[in-house]
Amino acid sequence: MIDLSPTTAAAYADALRRVVTPGAHVLDLGGDFGRSAVLACRLGAARVYSLQAPHALATVEAVARANGYAAEIECIEHLDDLGHHVDVVMTSALDDLPLHGLSLLSEPVVRDQVRHGAVPVPRGERLMTAIVNAPELYRRHSGVWDVDRHLDLSVARQCTLNAWSLGRVEPSQVLCELREWGTLDHTMSETAIAGRVDWTVAKAGCAHGLVVWSETSLAAGVVLANDPREGGAPHGDAFFPWLEPVNLEEGDEVTASIRADSLGTANVWTWASSVRRAGREIAAFRQSTFFSSPLTFRS
Repeated sequence: MIDLSPTTAAAYADALRRVVTPGAHVLDLGGDFGRSAVLACRLGAARVYSLQAPHALATVEAVARANGYAAEIECIEHLDDLGHHVDVVMTSALDDLPLHGLSLLSEPVVRDQVRHGAVPVPRGERLMTAIVNAPELYRRHSGVWDVDRHLDLSVARQCTLNAWSLGRVEPSQVLCELREWGTLDHTMSETAIAGRVDWTVAKAGCAHGLVVWSETSLAAGVVLANDPREGGAPHGDAFFPWLEPVNLEEGDEVTASIRADSLGTANVWTWASSVRRAGREIAAFRQSTFFSSPLTFRS
């Protein structure tokens, strides 16, 4: 996914101005058709190695030529082609929202570069979550399987409810306080993150699941936030549905545990939720993107 919104572009430009020094060697993990690679060159980078999918190579090379940096920007198709130490590793490819970091550090070559002193952009993330009333987003996961009551499509329904999706959450749909469930320091080469949050419900409403997002530190003093109370991120918020909607009452106690594990260039997400009322558990769900494939349900 490519996010070329003015806000995001300006934040990345500000971050690169703070970390790219004259003569620097930069690894660009792609996602913006060479925009960041060209900016790094304008800031004095001596060499930019730009990782690109085959379909994007010609476009990025053309962008490099058009801006006068054909000699400085070298497009590569595989990280194994990178035979040099770099000073900066950057990515604007939001391939596994809301975590830039697990995708950024999922490749051993990138982790090794960071371990040996390469500055990552983004540099870290603060992970947040909240309970939301989101019937439209929920219908994307469950509605298509509930149309024909004469067919048992429960397996397909389970698959889609074990996947997260991007969507827009309005401030009025947030049913509880926003809570931090973890932090991710990209300089530490982490490949997993997990956390737990607890709420006492203060606003009754029908809960359809969790919204997850990050406040991303691109560089010292440069933060890219996508708080759903303030309109969310340009690319949307990450919605993690529950297996069934739950009508929450004031005073209910809700617990959510969230985990993301790096698997190749993607993340396996696991989220477990429970709701207790007057000391009694009235709902409990354990979900994972591992179960979002029909193959998982074969007997």
